[in-house]
Amino acid sequence: MTQGADGALYGVSYIGGANASGVFYKVTATPAMAAPVQLTAPSSVAAGAGFSLGYLVVNSYDGTLPGTMNLCLATNNAGDTTGWTGVLTGEPTEKTAILTAPSTPGTYTYALTCGGTESGFATITVSSPPAITFTSVTHNMGTVAVGSMTSGSSNYGVKMTNTSSTQSFAFDGITLGNAAFTQQNNCPATIAPAGYCQIEFTFAPKATGTVTATWSINTTSTGFTYSPSNGGTLTGTGSGGSAVTISTAGHDFGDVTAGQTSALYGTTITNGTASEVTLTLGSLTAPFDLVATNCGTTIPAGGNCGFQFDFAPTATGITQQLYSISINGGAIPLLTGSPATTVSGVTLTGTGQ
Repeated sequence: MTQGADGALYGVSYIGGANASGVFYKVTATPAMAAPVQLTAPSSVAAGAGFSLGYLVVNSYDGTLPGTMNLCLATNNAGDTTGWTGVLTGEPTEKTAILTAPSTPGTYTYALTCGGTESGFATITVSSPPAITFTSVTHNMGTVAVGSMTSGSSNYGVKMTNTSSTQSFAFDGITLGNAAFTQQNNCPATIAPAGYCQIEFTFAPKATGTVTATWSINTTSTGFTYSPSNGGTLTGTGSGGSAVTISTAGHDFGDVTAGQTSALYGTTITNGTASEVTLTLGSLTAPFDLVATNCGTTIPAGGNCGFQFDFAPTATGITQQLYSISINGGAIPLLTGSPATTVSGVTLTGTGQ
């Protein structure tokens, strides 16, 4: 008798049965005997996703004699792409192979034949991978004056949805390819099955002319597709040609203990015009200090430079100073604020404690 893949014993006789021609018979033990070669796999997996295939050979033993149960051959009808192929050593304790599902949906059979005659099988249904969908991925932000930015309905919103009913999606942020565009989102670190979140893009041109940016989703999740593709293109046009702006023009360092130094405060001047501009700077006295700057006497067309200040009081009380800045001898527009305003420098305030 020979043990079959189902664990039962099979044999033949040379007489008996119809016309005394012999019979093929099956003997099933009680309790049932374990199948000699056993494969354990998920019943279904998404195309291209990783999965585990467990295998054990009940009647194997230590040694590598040809024809014995520890000499096994792995085969499958998916070709070599899944990683389940070639000679394996059968062992009586379960081992695990980490495989990759085929990229084409369908039904696939994995087999392990040991000793040349006895085999174990596992059938897996490969389904289409779940999709991360976007309401759209490409948008023209229109024409925006240099020194201002889109807001409200002028911003561009994208809804991102995890269409899987079982798999969570790891959201690791967004890569955005141009500083004229920024984004904010309410996406959690893990987007649950059937979950969604919103991404909002803003355009604030730094110079005149049309600029583009590519964006994409960062993730460690595998086995997902994207519809449309993961990422897209943003376009916007800066207009005006006469705006030079400062990002912020005032800061209150708050309460700082006498003899201590505050955290740094920084601001940036951007020349959004098509021409070089002249920069005239003032000075500061203690307890305020210009810690660092890369600004000179001019800013080239499309260029920018910045300042960093701190506050180090030596006495108690409130104090305030203006670090004067002029562009071509005049006031400088403030980047944020509606209606637009101009300022004559950076106002610094602090309270010694």
